[in-house]
Amino acid sequence: MFRILVVEDDPSTLQQLRLLLLEMIQGSQVDTAENVVTGIGKFREAYEARASYDAVVLDFKLPTTPGENPEVDSTICQEIVRTRPDTLVVHITAYPLDNEIEKHLQAVHLEQIGPRVVFLSKLDLDWSEQLVKRLRSFLYGRRIEQQFDQLFVAPAGEAGARFRPRYAGGITHPLAALSRDIIAHWEEIDEALQRKIKRQMYVVKTPDGIRVSLLEPER
Repeated sequence: MFRILVVEDDPSTLQQLRLLLLEMIQGSQVDTAENVVTGIGKFREAYEARASYDAVVLDFKLPTTPGENPEVDSTICQEIVRTRPDTLVVHITAYPLDNEIEKHLQAVHLEQIGPRVVFLSKLDLDWSEQLVKRLRSFLYGRRIEQQFDQLFVAPAGEAGARFRPRYAGGITHPLAALSRDIIAHWEEIDEALQRKIKRQMYVVKTPDGIRVSLLEPER
């Protein structure tokens, strides 16, 4: 199950995002918060329970507590970066050119925008579609890579060589689960992970879809 936290002070946007993510990311749990105190409380509670969020969608301007005016606040983001740097942070804002936002990106995320940090402007008409796309790529990609690394080990000092099995015993069931995920999400995962998979497995596009095998397909 994927665990996602959305922190957004507009109740309508918050509810729409929650329903969108539940629909588009199967098997996800989506928690919500409307202010900094509630958001950081939920993040810490999940961390302490060893059930940390896989991704946090975070509006830049938030009230500290209910009823206060929203301001640029980096408290939640800094907590994530400090305690769970493997969590995906998706910053969303309707003020992409705000000086305080630019300062935050430079101070906290310098050279980090990419695999672990995403910045989306609400002024872009397709921002919610981009949000879903980036979340799916990250979440399904990480699950696939974890499954892959549980099955295979890269040979030391052999760049580009095929991986070797991690276990001597049967891997039929976990391999089948990995193959199903690769088939379902191949077009969504990033190119680096695709290259890694292709070092070990044959992935072929056919008119009927993606085919995955450890053995080279017949020509």
